[in-house]
Amino acid sequence: MLRSLPRALVARYAPPVLKKLLRRAWRRVRGLRTRGPGPRLVFAFAGRTEYAPGTGRELYAHEPVFRATIQECERISTQLLGGPSIIDNFTGLPVPDFFADEARLMVTSVVMQMALVDLWLAQGVQPTAVLGISAGEAAAVYAAGGLSLTDAMRVCLCYCALGQATTRNYALLVVQGDAATVGRLAAGCPTELFVVLVLNAGSCLAFCPQPAVEVARQYLAAHAIASTAPPTRPIWPYHSPHLAWHLDALREPLLGMQPQPLALPCYLGGAGGRVPVGTVLGIEYWLAVIQYPVNAHGALNAALTDGFSLFLPIGADPFPFLTEPAQRAVLQAVQVLPALRPDEPERNTLAACRQQLTEHKLLASKALTRPVLSPTDFVGQFSLRALASAADPYPAFAHLQQLGSLHFAPSEGGWLVLSVELVNAVLREPTVFSSTINSDFDTELIGADPPLHTLNRQLLQSFFAPKELAALRGFTEGMVAELAAAARGRPSFDFVTELVIPLTQAVSARLLGLGTAERQQLQASLPGPTYALGYVAELNSYLANYFEQKQPTDAPLLLNCLLLLIRDGQTTAAVAVSLAQTMWMASITTTSMLISNVVHYLLTHPVVADQLRAQPELIDAFIEEILRLEPPLGALWRTVTQPVTLGGQEIPAGASVVCSIVAANRDPARYARPDELDLHRRPARHLSFGGGVHACLGAHLARLEARVVVEWLLAHGPALRLTNASAPPEYFPTQHFRALATLPLTLQTTTA
Repeated sequence: MLRSLPRALVARYAPPVLKKLLRRAWRRVRGLRTRGPGPRLVFAFAGRTEYAPGTGRELYAHEPVFRATIQECERISTQLLGGPSIIDNFTGLPVPDFFADEARLMVTSVVMQMALVDLWLAQGVQPTAVLGISAGEAAAVYAAGGLSLTDAMRVCLCYCALGQATTRNYALLVVQGDAATVGRLAAGCPTELFVVLVLNAGSCLAFCPQPAVEVARQYLAAHAIASTAPPTRPIWPYHSPHLAWHLDALREPLLGMQPQPLALPCYLGGAGGRVPVGTVLGIEYWLAVIQYPVNAHGALNAALTDGFSLFLPIGADPFPFLTEPAQRAVLQAVQVLPALRPDEPERNTLAACRQQLTEHKLLASKALTRPVLSPTDFVGQFSLRALASAADPYPAFAHLQQLGSLHFAPSEGGWLVLSVELVNAVLREPTVFSSTINSDFDTELIGADPPLHTLNRQLLQSFFAPKELAALRGFTEGMVAELAAAARGRPSFDFVTELVIPLTQAVSARLLGLGTAERQQLQASLPGPTYALGYVAELNSYLANYFEQKQPTDAPLLLNCLLLLIRDGQTTAAVAVSLAQTMWMASITTTSMLISNVVHYLLTHPVVADQLRAQPELIDAFIEEILRLEPPLGALWRTVTQPVTLGGQEIPAGASVVCSIVAANRDPARYARPDELDLHRRPARHLSFGGGVHACLGAHLARLEARVVVEWLLAHGPALRLTNASAPPEYFPTQHFRALATLPLTLQTTTA
């Protein structure tokens, strides 16, 4: 009786809408009790597939939804994007050599998949997640709500552009070595060699020029790595670092994309794992997919680790690279439904899949639509921390900016400010938008407001005068030469930890007035990693001892000036330590990040490097564009001291405000083509050095150091290169900075 009482009360007194919701919930609970939770379904998408001519013809004739998507993709390709026509594959008689044209083959591969997505949705089947490999990622992201049909076709035509920029002259190698090792060895190979797909932890697929197969195999064998060369037709150089020379041609089809946030988890070969809901995959992601190896192993393992056990192939077999029984064993614990095959009628294959989906109770009773992440949900889950180590976080900011220039971000506990206009409005009012929120880092400068901030800034300003900075140029050049000499000839060195951080530390020490021995003592006492900022206690201890033990002189050096103020009673040792600490940390952290970004860009964009060699007068413009596109400091935090209206929004006193430098620097209201590097862009001041009273004191010093390193890099030409050109960049996981965690380089002993 007691158990039935709540249901009786609901039946008697609850409104009709509530009764309906409760009945639906009760049916779901009862269903779980009787059958248990069913498997979670993954739509799985293969890469470029060599379909037999006429594949899809049966579905086109008998399935209206499939046919409608094919026709719409044909319209988009031929009328909007200037791509190839594929409609003849689905109508009339099969043409035996239809797919001899690589563009038609590539477009058909992706269009078939998107048409099948729409067909399965119309039949009441929607995945819990998607898995995509290589070109199949475009259709996978379409299924997850991240791309429209038009934008998925743009990605497809990006692949097609490769055929115009390169030659079909590559052979496939199956290499029994891990991808990282093979990638590093490739730099020393007598012929071109690059990893294209990670099979598992100990093997990969690689490409080399077809005439040089034996040269590549002998080179690998000399390093104790076995390989085989299965017979294949000549292949285009997909997933090759060689494509860095053709980025303009590959980028062209992608211009105009409007990517949307993912509404389903995606397991993608380009990302090598799980890409969470809310991620926005923009142009740079798709360019990376075509340039870097496909980590199919990472994507599949991530899906299996997350418990997915039912895979529905969308088109052909999504795992054709798992050719050996030992490789295929990874799928033994899961169920892979039938894929389309040339010897099986297409509708029979779909019927077999539908039957098994019915048994798993995964067919809805009505047609479904592609999932969409609502603006409210996107803003609600937006997180700076989640984007910290993303290879390309900028499309997420762009999408957020399209929704408005000011948002309350629950993950940040404050208001996120995105436009140049509003960020400048905040930075111009230091008494309303206080910097004391940063006082945990520094109470005297970065975390101080006027008038205290003004007094301390005036104290330090003279040390950053143009004359003082000009004297540092020769010292910077000498340090670059010294650090490079230590790295020259080694198989690899980490540019971040072995060159740029020691360089900026040396320049900072010189600015402060430390001698060589004092600087080396300080460097040796500071624990790493530098970007974790875990060395503050040791730094402060060194500075406190310095001020306590050092005797003042007449030298016009920053630390000596602070020492004189302490001795004269005009300031305290604690204040002096805080100011010196800020000068050291600020001049190292963001400057080294800027220089690493500059070097990485030039090594991955050789056309731009050649342009700067030919026109060195553009170096300053290049540095400003990198500062704008990749600001080392991503955001500035402020606290509201009084009720204020910002962008039409009332913000109460005590609220936090986060000024996104990343978003403001790409504000389309300020910059035409904001995501593109333009060396002839009309000057428009970026915000990478902040603004208002807190504008960075060391901005000119950072530019000077960056220019010295750019000139050094350009002078070394091909002698300086990435140790593993196939390895994507790795970023340090911090929400405050945009920092490369590592940058392995090789500097040959013979230089240009």
